[in-house]
Amino acid sequence: MQTQAEVDAKAAKQAREAERAAILAELDALDRRSARALRAVVAGTATDEDKAKLAEIETEAVSKRSRLAGLEG
Repeated sequence: MQTQAEVDAKAAKQAREAERAAILAELDALDRRSARALRAVVAGTATDEDKAKLAEIETEAVSKRSRLAGLEG
């Protein structure tokens, strides 16, 4: 039989793993959202809107990577 501390530790580990998986999925979605604007930058046809979109996505990605690092640290 498990102690309450072991049950709590297992639940906390499962919650961290679920949050990690969710963050990785969100980062993947951000990568997909950036594709069109990034193509425009590479092609030299980027508008200010494209650049702003990429900056917005990168800000969000930095935040998510920070959360992820906190879970793994």
